[in-house]
Amino acid sequence: MMSCIRLILALLAIFALAVTAPIHAQAGDVTGDVRGFALTMTRGACLGSCPVYSTALSSNSTVEYEGIEFVKVKGKRRYVIPIDQINALISEIRAVHFFSLKDSYRTVLKDGVETSVTDHPTTTITVTMDGKTKTVVDYYGTPESVKRLEDRIDELTRVKGLVSAR
Repeated sequence: MMSCIRLILALLAIFALAVTAPIHAQAGDVTGDVRGFALTMTRGACLGSCPVYSTALSSNSTVEYEGIEFVKVKGKRRYVIPIDQINALISEIRAVHFFSLKDSYRTVLKDGVETSVTDHPTTTITVTMDGKTKTVVDYYGTPESVKRLEDRIDELTRVKGLVSAR
């Protein structure tokens, strides 16, 4: 009986160490520690048949996807991606200076005239890293670098295959 208790205590101690240990990237990474990283991206409806879905990525490499409308796979899916995919996303988030972007892109100012449109899909990205959280809303007039980041999120989280056959 006493040896069973010791075994259980030893297993609990090992589990506690595993849970609290930092998650380090694999060799060749550029970011090292990804602990505390989280990302969500939602793509909303438009007047036409724009894909409507959400993606959440946590530092433990878990992706949670929910396909809602005009997607190849509807419903919820949960899976794990390699940590180097998270490191690639972190690099791209830093490259676009995500935390320096405007909070919302809804209009464009050209020649002193503010232009807005209707019926576009809205993409919202929220990133938590380095102790900060930032949300960027893309409706219209968003820099191309952010559009490319949105596409890379779909690719690196493997959501692209769930959304379309492309």
